[in-house]
Amino acid sequence: MRWLVEVTSIGKSDTQSFCIDADSWQKALQSTRSQRGDSSPMSGFSIELLEDGYRAVDPLARLRYVVRRAPDDAPLTSAPAP
Repeated sequence: MRWLVEVTSIGKSDTQSFCIDADSWQKALQSTRSQRGDSSPMSGFSIELLEDGYRAVDPLARLRYVVRRAPDDAPLTSAPAP
C-alpha cells in the first residue's frame, strides 16, 4: 500500500511530501520520520482521523503530518543517501 505523507511546520506554509510504501499509515509516518532523520519517540503526538486520511501533530518539533492513501502507481520517495 502506498501513502502520501505531507509534512508542514506549524505556523509555516512550506510542505514536504513523501510517497511511502508501508502496510499501514502508522508505518508510513514512522518511515517518513526516519527519512527526515527524526528518531525521537512519538509518545506526545496527537492523532486526528480525517475523512480521507489522518493528521498527526508533533507538539515538541512543531510539525504536522497529514497521511493519505496514494495511488498504487505513485512514484516512491527515495531515501536520502547516508
